[in-house]
Amino acid sequence: MTILGHDVNGRPLRAGDRVEVAEGAAHGHGRTGRLIGPCPDFAGQLEAQMEHGPLGSARAEHWRRIDDRTDHQPSEYTFDSLMDHLKSGVPA
Repeated sequence: MTILGHDVNGRPLRAGDRVEVAEGAAHGHGRTGRLIGPCPDFAGQLEAQMEHGPLGSARAEHWRRIDDRTDHQPSEYTFDSLMDHLKSGVPA
């Protein structure tokens, strides 16, 4: 799937992701919805179908992804190296 932008936490945003309006946005904090794609009316904004209301749009950095799906970014540590760190008491 095509990455439309990155959310307030730097995670990739794709069409179909469940999102909420982040604290930095002026309107609608706490409102949740599902991303549709680029907003045809406002360049540089992403549009979402809100769960309790009309369509909403905001710049990518004003959305927070709430999906539990992984970001498809591999860890720099192997399982064995993480376990070694935990056993030794040294933070990874």
